Amino acid sequence: MPAPIATKGDLCLVNGGSITGASTTLDVGKHIYISGPKVTGTTKYPTAATGWTNPTNVYTNNGVYATNAINAASTGANEDSTNFALGLPTGAQILGIKVQLERQGPACCNVNEVQTISETGSPTAGTFTLTGTPPGGSSHISASIAWNASALTVQSALTSSTMYGSGNVACTGGSLPALVSCTFQGAYASTPVSTMTFTKTSFSPFSATPVIGNPTNGAAPVVQDATVQLLKAGTAVGTNKAVASTWSTTSSTITYGSATDLWGTTWTAADLNATNFGLRFAAKNLGAAIATASLDWVSVTVTYNDDTTGIGTTSVPIATRRSASAASTTARPRTARARRPTT
Repeated sequence: MPAPIATKGDLCLVNGGSITGASTTLDVGKHIYISGPKVTGTTKYPTAATGWTNPTNVYTNNGVYATNAINAASTGANEDSTNFALGLPTGAQILGIKVQLERQGPACCNVNEVQTISETGSPTAGTFTLTGTPPGGSSHISASIAWNASALTVQSALTSSTMYGSGNVACTGGSLPALVSCTFQGAYASTPVSTMTFTKTSFSPFSATPVIGNPTNGAAPVVQDATVQLLKAGTAVGTNKAVASTWSTTSSTITYGSATDLWGTTWTAADLNATNFGLRFAAKNLGAAIATASLDWVSVTVTYNDDTTGIGTTSVPIATRRSASAASTTARPRTARARRPTT
């Protein structure tokens, strides 16, 4: 626009628009807004990481994980991924930061269901059956079990095809009437299982009876986000975007932030170009036994308004800029000569 320009309202220079001309006079009644073109940068991966076992495995998307074994009811270690080499232009205005990562929760094992079988009343004869309901299935009745059966015999009755199935229950202890302890495993590992019931037949004495106990409830691993926070100058700042949902036991890509999300703080190009800019990530284990969190890769994508000259340049200034208030810019203004009206 190499000519005198005047407006009673605002003047907006967007997408690289500029005003040039050594003899140009600019007269604006309100604000001047300068905004360079919007740019979505390429996805960048870290080249430095610390914290978990094999932390540098987060550099690339290759199915090889950084891992963190987390004690029961505890928060794990921080995995700090840094040095993303973003290369943003000096005057860029940061519009939003998107972080993506691939994570995986433990499939097995946390706490397996344990149910016990014993007898009271000092039996000397008789048999009983057990009724059990596999998770997600319907109830079944076992074959008859003798009052003095061994743990292996009880296990055989429970792992038949009409009960819980081969390999899904392991029994130890006994023989009855001493306590037999049966652990659910295989297809039912880390899974709550309905407590079995019994039906006795011809026990002698009649007062003697089986007893079913449930000393340990099965529980699946429960791993969730604890910290998902950006690092500025190596320090966690802004919003913690941890999500209170249990991680999938299969590898899943998760997105935090967006092209318009600044994570609750302000950023300059210098902040993001620094080698100690990055992501702090930690998981927590809500389960009753140790669990391992896994992280394959981390990436950052930054959306920004590019720098723009706007009004004049060092080599080609405009003659005069007059405005009711100072320029408001969404990129760095570079103005060779600019002054307000004098009185």
